[in-house]
Amino acid sequence: MDDVTEVSQLILHERRSRDRGWWSHMRECLAVDAAVRLSWFRGSGADFVAASREMAARGDGAAHTLGPPAVDVLGARAVVEVAAAIHMRSELDGVEVDLTSHTRLLYRAERRTGRWVIVSLDPIYERDNLLPSVPGTHLDIDPDALARARPTYRMLTHLLNARGYPIADDLYGDDRPAPVQRLYRSLFDWLGPRADLSPATAARGHQEEPSPAQSVTGQQGDPVRENFSPWPDQAEREECECLADHTEGDRQATPQR
Repeated sequence: MDDVTEVSQLILHERRSRDRGWWSHMRECLAVDAAVRLSWFRGSGADFVAASREMAARGDGAAHTLGPPAVDVLGARAVVEVAAAIHMRSELDGVEVDLTSHTRLLYRAERRTGRWVIVSLDPIYERDNLLPSVPGTHLDIDPDALARARPTYRMLTHLLNARGYPIADDLYGDDRPAPVQRLYRSLFDWLGPRADLSPATAARGHQEEPSPAQSVTGQQGDPVRENFSPWPDQAEREECECLADHTEGDRQATPQR
């Protein structure tokens, strides 16, 4: 099996294992020290498996519909992007509801001790919707609560908050393009330089300062992360807010055709 196929199957098996509750198989797909950042969870690969198991036991499971993985491999490293729709059936204020959250899942994978494992996972949230599962049923949602939530995952935030899962407002989303651009750049910089890898050039954008070098170093046969932190810091969030303000101003100034 070639590396692209093997990495693609790794990603698909990790999502399938989570959807089916096959926790031992899911654990095999993730490095113990993997960096996982989702709407409801931030932590290591090992803790993500345990938290997913606890979430499912509470009746808050999810299913994923995935598009074909886009895989870039260089040596023992790979970057993967997968279009995904996350589906949840749950209850909100006594009403059975169906949530669909559209995302792009970005993975880093490494070949460690002869096999590929996932070493990071970050979704980029695009949009979501929430509907009663029975047509015609009234669902009352406070508009002020939605106005305070990020537009790219506001329904997900509303539902999971109601289910007892606090959701951060600094996740990657298409409504804040600057951190998203930085994430893509950091992933391809981590993958390494390659002349024909066009996404690496595109991810760097327009003459931005290069990010700090990302490295993974071996230690007793099990590499560990060093200097890799894709989470947006306060400065990035402020820059993104400024960019959003300029974008809105440009939109208002552009004649409609």
